Amino acid sequence: MRNVIYLDNCATTKVGREALEVFNLYSSASFFNPSAAYEQAYEVRRDIERARGELIEGFSGGRSDLGSGWGRWNLVFTSGGTEANNLAVRGIVGGSVGGISSSVGVVSSGKRRVFVTTEGEHPSVYDVGKDLKARGYEVRFAKLNRGGGVDLQHLLSLIRADTALVSVIHVNNETGVVNNLGEIASAVKDRARALGNIKLVFHSDGVQAFGKLDFTKLDFSSVDLYSVSGHKLGAPKGIGGLFIRDKVLLSPQIVGGGQESGKRSGTENVAGIMAFASAFKCAVGFTNDNRFNEFKRYIKESLSQHIVLYNMADTAEHIFVFSVKEDKRGGHKGKYAKAEVLVRQLSIKGVIVGNGAACSSKIGVNRVLLAMGLSKDMAGGTLRLSFSKDTTIGEIKKFCEALKQILE
Repeated sequence: MRNVIYLDNCATTKVGREALEVFNLYSSASFFNPSAAYEQAYEVRRDIERARGELIEGFSGGRSDLGSGWGRWNLVFTSGGTEANNLAVRGIVGGSVGGISSSVGVVSSGKRRVFVTTEGEHPSVYDVGKDLKARGYEVRFAKLNRGGGVDLQHLLSLIRADTALVSVIHVNNETGVVNNLGEIASAVKDRARALGNIKLVFHSDGVQAFGKLDFTKLDFSSVDLYSVSGHKLGAPKGIGGLFIRDKVLLSPQIVGGGQESGKRSGTENVAGIMAFASAFKCAVGFTNDNRFNEFKRYIKESLSQHIVLYNMADTAEHIFVFSVKEDKRGGHKGKYAKAEVLVRQLSIKGVIVGNGAACSSKIGVNRVLLAMGLSKDMAGGTLRLSFSKDTTIGEIKKFCEALKQILE
């Protein structure tokens, strides 16, 4: 395959050199099943626990204050972010034991059937909500504000005394908008307590945030569950995880073996786990990359006649979203190009960009953008660029030139 300019790192990332070396090591020399009884298997088990500890330490930012509330953090490895989100939502809302353990036993979600989430969620949360609703559970979706974040007041108004779970995405995979989890989770817990609800669990989909934001500066003291994925930060596909507070009890969704402390059965993906920890170490240095703002400035200036920017709130530095005007020769006239056509035309020129989540790019106009209040035409003309530590300003310039050639 010829060299391409890759600007769709929200969809997936290239496996890093160090992570690939680790993956190959644990696929060959250290290939043993960690559940076996011989010494070599014990060594692999110790390596898994070391990797788990490194990821927990990176997630917590090394701060002890994250041990408050429902206890310290554990990490259950999954096949990716989608499974982690399903485990979080179904394990609390749809499970028989989902809830919080306490000094008096399990504070269970019991028959509480209310799940509150937002209109800006990834399909692995949003569609699970739709499925639960079809099965008889009460599911409520909070609106987004014009800036793309969750409407906090509307979210709070949906919480009831019998709400089992609230789930709010951290970094939106479609727009890059960052929800302030510290503020939101704290307000949600305060609202629940005011209603006499001490059972509520707060979850966040952190797939587009983990390894990309500076976690040493974040407040997760009111967060109970947090989903992550390896292939978004330089690890192979097929590995992810769910960070879980000690006292949060989940009903497992995959049983038969008892691995991951009984929360997710199945022989561990040792090579994936070890590569995930390796990739995260490399990704940490890529947070707060000032080059990304330089990329955005160049695009804004170079394509000022061709694109329309959104008035969005705080956004992740590695994601840049905009709509593309219709062919300039015909005048703008309030119309926008078709993003899927542009994606195809750019790919022919060797430039790869996104037009929304890869998981939902084939199902029509982007519902998240519509929830922000964009017109269907404008939403249909939206491109999403997402950068990595390997992206260069030279590649950004070539992208701008290629898009101009297509439009002009």
